[in-house]
Amino acid sequence: GSTVSYTCMDGFLLKGTSTIICQADGTWSSPLPECIPVECPQPEEIQNGIVDVQGLTYLSTALYSCKPGFELMGNTTILCGEDGRWLGGEPSCKPIECSKPREIKNGRYSYVDLHYRQTITYSCDRGFRLEGQRVLTCLETREWDIRAPSCRAINCDPPQPIENGFVEGADYSYGAMVIYSCIPGFQLSGLAMQ
Repeated sequence: GSTVSYTCMDGFLLKGTSTIICQADGTWSSPLPECIPVECPQPEEIQNGIVDVQGLTYLSTALYSCKPGFELMGNTTILCGEDGRWLGGEPSCKPIECSKPREIKNGRYSYVDLHYRQTITYSCDRGFRLEGQRVLTCLETREWDIRAPSCRAINCDPPQPIENGFVEGADYSYGAMVIYSCIPGFQLSGLAMQ
């Protein structure tokens, strides 16, 4: 007629009957119950991330990390709780972003976004020539791979002197013109203005 009640420690579930009775024939009313470890389900995968599961039983952990070019937002570690649910919340991986590129005088840049491995492209205004690399790439370190280029004014070399003539004009910048003239008694052959 004696009764025995069984309970399990945290992180274990009782399998079988929790209370058994000693019967008149000296046997117990039910087989002895057992305590089986609580198990959490396999943790969810996260986009652009990696989950390293250390175990699925109570107090086991799963470690989250992100693929190159992404940073973890939230907890890096989750813990299997006594009720079979993961504690700590699922993190996410967001793309690493580079700072806004440097403006350049007499030029501009264009881009789609500033995330890892994305590029920006520089170009110069009319009358200016690009010096340096046109395309910059965002690195995992949040830096651009090279320095921003610059735009330099386009200048022509001074024109060659002509025999029995002269050149008028001292501005050799983009869009400027020089005029060729002959000394009296000679006629110009070719274009007078360039």
